[in-house]
Amino acid sequence: MKGERKSDKFCISNPELRQLVIDFALSCFERQPDDDSISMEPSDGGDWCECESCAKMGSISDRAVTMANAVAEAINRKFKDKHVGMYAYGLHSPPPTIQVHPKVIVSVATAFLREDGPWRS
Repeated sequence: MKGERKSDKFCISNPELRQLVIDFALSCFERQPDDDSISMEPSDGGDWCECESCAKMGSISDRAVTMANAVAEAINRKFKDKHVGMYAYGLHSPPPTIQVHPKVIVSVATAFLREDGPWRS
């Protein structure tokens, strides 16, 4: 429901949630230092958080990229040359309006793309 924090998805506007995800990513690289990347692909489906703070962040793509960017920034402060992977897929297939961190690798899915993406003519 719009304006409410009722969702199965993360409330990405919550700084404590972002820190929890960052801590998880850091612990993954601490356990597996030879890994090159970590996925920050959101779970499938809709029902994204619609709290006022999340809505102010912009599109679903902007929110997904915000999370991926935060993780990329944190892991590259501690571990050099690590990447974050995610798809342009479903509700987060339209291009974001924010800059994508250089260490975030976005792969465009070949199905389930939103009609409002630049790939449509």
